[in-house]
Amino acid sequence: MKADKLYNHERRDQEANAFYHTSRWTKVRDFVKSRDMMTSGLSGKVLSDHDYIVDHIVPRRLCSDPFDDTNLWLLSRQEHNRKTKYEKVLPDSVLKSLTADDWRKKLSINRN
Repeated sequence: MKADKLYNHERRDQEANAFYHTSRWTKVRDFVKSRDMMTSGLSGKVLSDHDYIVDHIVPRRLCSDPFDDTNLWLLSRQEHNRKTKYEKVLPDSVLKSLTADDWRKKLSINRN
C-alpha cells in the first residue's frame, strides 16, 4: 500500500524498518498468519489481507526474542493503532509484563 511505503520511509525508525523487511521476519509473520487463521487476537474477527498487522504483544524493542511467535498475534490496523497509542504512554516496566489477555481487557474497555 502507498500509505505503508510512506510510513516506512518517513516515520518508522530505520532499525525497525530493516527488521520488518528481513526474510526471517517474513517467515515468522506468515507462520503467525497461518497459525491464527487470519483472525484478530483481540476481536476474534477474520481479517482481510489488507487489514492485518502481526503485532508484538510485548513490544519488539523490549522483548528478548523478536521472532518468538508466542509473543505475536494478529490485529486489525485499527486495533493495532489503538494498542500503539497506549504503548506510547505506558512505562516500559508495565509494557514488559502485559499479556494478550491484559491487552484484550484494556482495549475492550476504552474504544477511542
